[in-house]
Amino acid sequence: MRIWFTLALALAVVSKPIDLNRFGGHWFEIARTKNLRLEMGDSVVFTLTPAADRTIQIEYESKEEPKVFQNYGIATPTADPSHYLIRITNNFLTRLFTFDVEVVETDYDSYALVYSKNRFFWFIDHTCLWILSRNKKLDPNVLSHLLKTIEKNYQITEAQIRYTSHPDTPQTQTN
Repeated sequence: MRIWFTLALALAVVSKPIDLNRFGGHWFEIARTKNLRLEMGDSVVFTLTPAADRTIQIEYESKEEPKVFQNYGIATPTADPSHYLIRITNNFLTRLFTFDVEVVETDYDSYALVYSKNRFFWFIDHTCLWILSRNKKLDPNVLSHLLKTIEKNYQITEAQIRYTSHPDTPQTQTN
């Protein structure tokens, strides 16, 4: 079973409603926190399809040779315009949970920094962070800025980050 946290994608801009038309489309995972132990695949691509009711359909694909993993979900807006609740729909176990996700920072066109902190069963806290890009590679200056933001705001160091490779995917994907 693929862990559901990786589907918890960038779905809001801090304290501002997200522009769904600009945020929809394909996103490459550049890096994620290492605490997503079951998600060790590469070539991770998310596809977000916004709907008129402000929900977002999520498709996720990763490769861990020789397998290709796909998951699907739906993101629903919350009262806080910077948060969405995600429910993974193609796995029985993950249907039992929703995941609160926030986009800490995005420029819509090239990168997004995504954060998720959730409590399960009243005593298990789980924090996840993703760096996403519209391309397989992220500008080194942007990456450096995001790593500094992560360390300053979340006390997550680069040693706690796993970089995702994209050997078998095109450099860019159309939105």
